[in-house]
Amino acid sequence: MFRCFVTHHATLRLIFAAIALWFEFYRGVAAGTLPRTCDFETKVILEYQVPDTVLVPLSEFVKCFERVRLDQSKAKSYLKSLDQFTEAYYVFTSIAVDALESVPRNNPLGIETYNGTQHGQVNIRDELQSLIDHVDEEGATVMMFLEINKIFGKLRDQHTSPQSLPPLFSGINGAAPVFGLVPSEVLHGNLTFTAADFKADSNGNLLMQQLVSQFDRVSGQVRLLETKNISSIDGSTPFNYLNQLAQYPFGSFTNYKSIGPRFQGIMGTLFQNYKILGEGFSLQLLSTSLMRIANPADFFQDEIQVSFTDGSNSTWHSLVQLPAQVVNGSITIDELERLADLPGKGYAALTNALNTASVTVRRQDAEVIDVNKEAHQSDAKKGNFTMLVEDPAIAYMIVEDYMVLKVESFETSGKVDPEETMVSQVCAKIFSAAAQANITKLIVDISDNGGGMVVFGNTLVQCLYPNATLDDIGNSFQYPSNSALQYYQTVIGKVFETAFALPPSNFEQPAAYFSSNLTALSEALEITLNSMVRTVEFLAEYAPLQVISRFSNPIPAMRYYKQMIEDRRPMSISASEMYLIFELLKPFQDIGPPDMIKGRYFPGIASPISDIVEINRGGILTNFTGNFFFVQPSLLDKYKPILSKNPFESYVILSNGVSGSTAAQFYATAQLYSRTTPDAVQLSTVSFGGNGIQGDCPLAQFPGGSVNEGFELVGLSYGPLILVNALKPWLSPFNPTLESRIRRYQELLPQIPYYGDFPRFTSVQNYLVKMGSGSLPQEYLDIKPDHFINDWYWATKLDNPGDLLELYTEASRFFK
Repeated sequence: MFRCFVTHHATLRLIFAAIALWFEFYRGVAAGTLPRTCDFETKVILEYQVPDTVLVPLSEFVKCFERVRLDQSKAKSYLKSLDQFTEAYYVFTSIAVDALESVPRNNPLGIETYNGTQHGQVNIRDELQSLIDHVDEEGATVMMFLEINKIFGKLRDQHTSPQSLPPLFSGINGAAPVFGLVPSEVLHGNLTFTAADFKADSNGNLLMQQLVSQFDRVSGQVRLLETKNISSIDGSTPFNYLNQLAQYPFGSFTNYKSIGPRFQGIMGTLFQNYKILGEGFSLQLLSTSLMRIANPADFFQDEIQVSFTDGSNSTWHSLVQLPAQVVNGSITIDELERLADLPGKGYAALTNALNTASVTVRRQDAEVIDVNKEAHQSDAKKGNFTMLVEDPAIAYMIVEDYMVLKVESFETSGKVDPEETMVSQVCAKIFSAAAQANITKLIVDISDNGGGMVVFGNTLVQCLYPNATLDDIGNSFQYPSNSALQYYQTVIGKVFETAFALPPSNFEQPAAYFSSNLTALSEALEITLNSMVRTVEFLAEYAPLQVISRFSNPIPAMRYYKQMIEDRRPMSISASEMYLIFELLKPFQDIGPPDMIKGRYFPGIASPISDIVEINRGGILTNFTGNFFFVQPSLLDKYKPILSKNPFESYVILSNGVSGSTAAQFYATAQLYSRTTPDAVQLSTVSFGGNGIQGDCPLAQFPGGSVNEGFELVGLSYGPLILVNALKPWLSPFNPTLESRIRRYQELLPQIPYYGDFPRFTSVQNYLVKMGSGSLPQEYLDIKPDHFINDWYWATKLDNPGDLLELYTEASRFFK
């Protein structure tokens, strides 16, 4: 009895203790004092998974991250800055509302116009304001960034990508969440993995296959076990399933105005990354950092049911790869919130550059880029190709009675002169090789060409058509004319003109020139020198091609003068040293707006900004700058002897549609010139893949004239502010109202985005000269291909050329 009583009493004490603990836990949760963690019910660890990571179901990931809240005021401020940047710099803000309401929109060639929700018709600023209102009422979580991308994705403009998820795991393993579809075959057998492939069946219809393979540990090779044709995915045919995915506004993810390239991009990015090549493999059918820019839960369920034509079935599991510390709870939601609310790189760097405190920024010297250095070139073979240039990657090969020129990019690191490279290293060599082999037909393959420098594309057009003039191929461009740009022209630009209007390079006149403000510098010399060095470092980092490629690296010299002056006792600066430092700074005045104000792109022409053009876009009156040009009138005069040796009599331009803006300008300029010039070499444009419909599959997309992103946008907007702010102690004696002018200029600029980096926008619109004055920008012209190959080819790059010969054989049928 006694023992039973004791046991009963002990039990009661345990029960009361448990109740007390429960109440303590409840009070802790209510008070927010207990650590909050993500509780994942399902955890998957595969044998060949990235170390220290765990796979969790998609829905559980979303449920967790919807609890990671942002500071409400910072979130609202960030959204407002995006809205301001959109208004100031996104060139299609108005036209996106309704392209057909744009006036004028001359179209002499009968080319169709993109218009409607599937082609980027959206009032982007209204959408942003709705999100601002929501955050004002409900607050924000990290998923806000994916909502932002969904909004900007509706523009169908591949150039535009405002934000991705914050680097929450940068202190853990540096990885963003990785989303993947993992077939049940993988979950039930660690050595088995799956990939997807797309082919055309005998009727030209899309055939999607699941390839089940096995990795042999001994040989290190992949062995194909079986190929199964897919009949349905979640009850839809593969074509209809992919077509539904292609409607989703992914942000910058396969976001093109035409459905064909979107379809092609979905297949290539989501499902085709891991086609079996005999080396390397992935356990997942799909593995992508899609999670950084879109929420897969909007279009993928946790389990996707797949049926095959042989009657069997499979399940694709939607899983997200996360650091193990997050999954096991050692990284709490509180810690994730702290990481999420850290300022972005752009905000931290820019606010530091604008700060005139005596703090020196420590960073490595920027690379000195010599624009006269020849392109890294090689006659080495890559498969059947002979490499012409490796920066960018351009190669050629001869196939039977025609030549192929494969241009994988128009981008360069800045170490080459684009005109010289394209003419001397590309055109001259293929002209010579073709003449020796008696070849008169040329395929130019721009498949998967991400774009790059406009002048590269224009120079290639003139190689194909050496008799073309500026009136034939001289496409023009416009910036949106915002209030900050106009204030720069009328006020800030005048300050620079005064500051840099230095006398000739002798040290007598500078002494007199600077005598009036040497005294003013005596008390602020150290601060001024620190500010100067910090300004040069910032601009060199944030606009490297604009700064370093135009002149030798000024950073070492600036640091040398700073150290020499600071080592003096007492600290002092001479007029000659002041002059030399100004000489180092002088080229920086050409960053951003001065490019247009000075007519740098078209020397001899009056400032295009001085002519503000008001155009009705989407039913909204919008201000633009006057037209300017990237192509100069005498662009290739010195190369006429080389270009006159062009042996070709027929051209084909070939692409799968997933190609960038310079590729779009290149093919459209060449196509319209050929179409409108009776004696021009005949040209056919050929596309392939996509959604299998010719009218939906142009050769290239997002042909906005130019994109400013991150660092470039800083140079365009804040570059002049940083420079004039740093020059303030030296310029004040000449400009008594300089302080108020600087404040006014800063007020007109968009506020600095707190999160992430600076947004990316199409900031220049391009007009095709052959469309005539008053046309819509090329971004909104739906230029159809002349011919179409209804099949899908995937091994189409210089590093993976397995399908190219078959593709080129098909394309060669369309020579005129």
